[in-house]
Amino acid sequence: MKIAIVAVFACLPCIGQKLFVYSELTRIDPFGKVVTQDRGPEPRHILSPGIPRNATSSLRVVVWLEKPSAFSLDIAQNPENAVKPTLYKEVFEKHGDNWVPDKLQPVTIPYNGGPSDFPIPGQTSVTFWLDMTVSRTAPVDRVKVEPQLWAAAVNDWVIYPMEVRIMEPVIEDVGAASAMVPPVTEPADAAVRGPLKQALCGEKEPAGPGLLTARHLVRRKAAQHLSLASSRAEITALRERTMLPPIGIRRRATMTIGSLPLYEISIGSDPGRRQLRGRARGVIAIGDIAFGVLAIGGYARGIIAIGGLATGIFSFGGLSVGFLGAFGGLAIGSLAIGGVSAGGVAVGGTAAGYYACGAASAGLYAISTTYSAPEAVTLFRQFGLGGLCDAR
Repeated sequence: MKIAIVAVFACLPCIGQKLFVYSELTRIDPFGKVVTQDRGPEPRHILSPGIPRNATSSLRVVVWLEKPSAFSLDIAQNPENAVKPTLYKEVFEKHGDNWVPDKLQPVTIPYNGGPSDFPIPGQTSVTFWLDMTVSRTAPVDRVKVEPQLWAAAVNDWVIYPMEVRIMEPVIEDVGAASAMVPPVTEPADAAVRGPLKQALCGEKEPAGPGLLTARHLVRRKAAQHLSLASSRAEITALRERTMLPPIGIRRRATMTIGSLPLYEISIGSDPGRRQLRGRARGVIAIGDIAFGVLAIGGYARGIIAIGGLATGIFSFGGLSVGFLGAFGGLAIGSLAIGGVSAGGVAVGGTAAGYYACGAASAGLYAISTTYSAPEAVTLFRQFGLGGLCDAR
């Protein structure tokens, strides 16, 4: 059984393994120190990063071992698959007297490492680049995404506690990072200059190869930030034009039955998706507009539908249309019961059907205040409506 040790640095002083999480702008050398070019104030702790929808956020994860040994690095989530994690191992390059991580090698999750990951004399740290991608349709929520480290030398687990905030805006797709980036000997934040100059000064970025390096992914992050700024401006303008209320509720089950989630709740506006009303689709769907086996909403469509406007096999609503049964203010169905009803068998204040029962009714066999067809009386008694219809 895993024994979890949770702390700000996810370690205890007496244990020969540590797990750190840094900003993508803080590069760590093979000995656990911030590289010379990136040194400044004490690196901030990463506890609750925010990620817009349709965007990727990146962090650096550092495994520190007192002595090289077998280890395993995993990325746990709750709920499962809330984000799409991609893990890269960073490759160190020597420049002068300094080692700097830059090139990225894709690795599997979990990553199982060992002494071969410590090829540099005196090396204590293996560094990884973690991409966390949020889909365009993800609900706005807070989810746990926690790096976890196990080391054979101590036979124990270390967990870095982290919460990811999935944010409201949906940013536009950002193209591949194929522009020229500064040399690896520049500070890590130098890679943001190109997108900033292009956005603020109209100075086009020089073309360059689309390599898989940390510098190219830092540039990608800058381009996403600029797109996010544009999205936020558009959302503000949209709210001003339409007087949108604050964002509503978005919840979606991770469990699915076929292609449908077990439940989805979508109520209220979502400016990030340009939606004035929530749209829910699931086995159980609750929303302004809902489609499901059980659908509940302003407009609901399903096998059982409940709403202001409801359509389904069985429907209940202000305006209700049901193949077998409809119940509502205005009901239309094989069996229709409502203030105004129409169907094969219709009961209401005003009713029209093959069999009809109402104060004002029309049908082949009808019961009204002035006439009662014996066939209708018999049928309605079979439906248990004899007391209601006999009184006409």
